[in-house]
Amino acid sequence: MTIPKNNWKIIKTSSEQDKHTALMSIDENKQTWWHSRTSGNGHYITIDLGASYSLKAFAYTPQQVHAQGMMAKGVVEVSEDGRTWATADSFEFGNLINDPSTRKHIFSQVVTARYVRITATEIAGGDNTLAIAELDFFEK
Repeated sequence: MTIPKNNWKIIKTSSEQDKHTALMSIDENKQTWWHSRTSGNGHYITIDLGASYSLKAFAYTPQQVHAQGMMAKGVVEVSEDGRTWATADSFEFGNLINDPSTRKHIFSQVVTARYVRITATEIAGGDNTLAIAELDFFEK
């Protein structure tokens, strides 16, 4: 079951562009997207889900206007208090440039969290920005 986004808040990002703010990654509109500024590696987004959930998966929808910022690999970290973090899982999405469809990653085990941080460890095509049209999380 998808977790409703009405209480979600963006806590922090590595950066954002003026016309592509972080809120666009959770606005339930796949035509808008968050886009980080051009820089090195380690682009991330941290979200407060508004309550604690037992998470079993997440979905990533890349922006589909151009081939920039598509998250090929990354790490999901979780927290109950927003200060102490644990790695939930790492993930890899293939062939994003040729097929920019929504990708779902099922965690190796269910994790309990209120806060989630997703950090890109590789961007498709060697790009140095991160773009997210939509993020979704799923309960067990």
